[in-house]
Amino acid sequence: VNGDLTIAAGGSIDVTGKGWTKGAGPGDIVTDGGAGMAPSHGGIGAEGTPCYGSTFHPITPGSGSKRAANATGGGVIRLVTSGTLTVNGLVAANAGTISGFNGSGGSIWINAGSLAGGGAIKASGGGITETTWGMFHGGGGRLAVYLSQAANLDAFTGVVDVGGSRV
Repeated sequence: VNGDLTIAAGGSIDVTGKGWTKGAGPGDIVTDGGAGMAPSHGGIGAEGTPCYGSTFHPITPGSGSKRAANATGGGVIRLVTSGTLTVNGLVAANAGTISGFNGSGGSIWINAGSLAGGGAIKASGGGITETTWGMFHGGGGRLAVYLSQAANLDAFTGVVDVGGSRV
């Protein structure tokens, strides 16, 4: 975008669950005889497979779990604007959410003049809803933010989350 880009409150750019599908992706390569329950990406999932993808140029989707058909990984978002990116809504590349066996978070890569707003930017591992399944969390995704006109992120007061899922 040449200029400013605003994601208004209630608005979103959301690729949650749009990554690798069941049992697919480099984060769910079972190397230790495990069952492929929760893959890695930017962070290690419960299965303990190695992390993958670039820290500086994140373009890889999250991996899906082998144990559940809808345990997909998060998708990929690339936002480029020469002005201010204002996020008052949601930018999300989270893993698909099911109960038990979860995918890993996707990737978000932002290039902007500056970043402002109070919304949320998330590439989290698959959320779980039952405390009994708490050990099968997908690894967090990847996030890179490059600002050409701001020295820091002080103008963004929202939430940033690329962690693994939690109860």
